[in-house]
Amino acid sequence: MRGTGPVLVVDDDPDLRGVLRELLEREGHPVVEAADGRKALTAAAAHEPALILLDARMPGMDAVAFAAAYRSGRTHPAPIVMMTGRVDATAVARAAGADALLTKPFGVDEVVALVQRLA
Repeated sequence: MRGTGPVLVVDDDPDLRGVLRELLEREGHPVVEAADGRKALTAAAAHEPALILLDARMPGMDAVAFAAAYRSGRTHPAPIVMMTGRVDATAVARAAGADALLTKPFGVDEVVALVQRLA
């Protein structure tokens, strides 16, 4: 990872967060979870993540708004990986300034390879 913090997994689906936590921890990466953008901002401030896996659609604060708020004032923000099944996935990822895109449904190997690439 670029930093020494955990991977921040941001998704309103608790099952997906749990699967990603189990997978990443098995690969040796500590994980912090958040169910929405506002909770993710709090978690990012508290834990200084090394990488953020971010769902595009969440209640309250979507990925684009989260990314803008998160990056505001930070000189070395963590890379953001957008996770989405939207048809316009590339446009949404670009709008959020994501460093990479995971299109849902994605495979275990794809997640692990992407995290390792950004490590």
